[in-house]
Amino acid sequence: MSRGVINRVELVDSVLDFGSVAIDLSEYATTGLRIVAVGPSGIGKTNAGLLVAEQLAEQGWVCVLVDPEGEIASMYGDPVAGVDELAERLEKRDQAIVVVAARNATEFIPYGNAILEAADAHRKPIFLMIDEGQVFSAPKKRKGDIGEAADLVNQFAERGRKRALDLFLTAQRFTGSLHRSIFANKNLSLIGCQEDPTA
Repeated sequence: MSRGVINRVELVDSVLDFGSVAIDLSEYATTGLRIVAVGPSGIGKTNAGLLVAEQLAEQGWVCVLVDPEGEIASMYGDPVAGVDELAERLEKRDQAIVVVAARNATEFIPYGNAILEAADAHRKPIFLMIDEGQVFSAPKKRKGDIGEAADLVNQFAERGRKRALDLFLTAQRFTGSLHRSIFANKNLSLIGCQEDPTA
């Protein structure tokens, strides 16, 4: 009896180009992408995620950009009007980049559930970028909506591989910002630092 390996076909021939570095995504065909970008404000974490989203959108992914600060919508157009529109975009796959305005865990939960349901139902490539991940993922289980939102984000990281759901989170630091499950499941880290050149 031969054993099969779940292999994400769309990742086999895909590449991410970061300018001086190209990443062959065939390395991630059995794991999916679980990217965490860590560093202080202003070093380009969000821009790195948008670069990945644009390149994956050109290669057939539907890219969902969770925008807690309202900055991403100014570049990619109005956010979806609600959960029903997001579900429709993920089913029809007629828009390569979809912006979701969610300022906090409470607003994120219905969208997160819709993304998980679409990934379960369709199993076609979705790239989910969650900017300011610490808003939606608590380092420890907390009461109320932050705990439920963190559980959703953990499910994206833990179960996304078989559902063709790839994940990119930004965070300000390694400790005290994201649930440890995210770091346990990540397979690509982008780390930035900002220093005074005169120091």
